[in-house]
Amino acid sequence: MTVCFKSDFYLTLKTGKVDKNPASLVKLSKENNKRVRWLTEEEEVRSLAVLPIPYRPMVLVALHTGMRKSEELNLEWTDVDF
Repeated sequence: MTVCFKSDFYLTLKTGKVDKNPASLVKLSKENNKRVRWLTEEEEVRSLAVLPIPYRPMVLVALHTGMRKSEELNLEWTDVDF
């Protein structure tokens, strides 16, 4: 959002509609570029062992597809292609 705000003010500054860009005083936060880590097979087995049985299918689908919880909960049969 801040980036858009800064860009908008920059354009109005270029066209002469404003004298200065107040958004230029805002410092942008750095993006998190940490490495993504996957569970090892052993970690997956240990996690599933302590997980209540009704949740196992949902967690397995999430682990093996990379879907977020909201994506998985909004799935419909028309979305599934075996």
